[in-house]
Amino acid sequence: RKVLADLAVHEPEAFGAIVEKAQAALNG
Repeated sequence: RKVLADLAVHEPEAFGAIVEKAQAALNG
């Protein structure tokens, strides 16, 4: 998704936080 790509480029810290939350949700 372009939005996530833009986030990764412009706000890597926010992107990292989102990734961590997504992984936590997947892992339960």
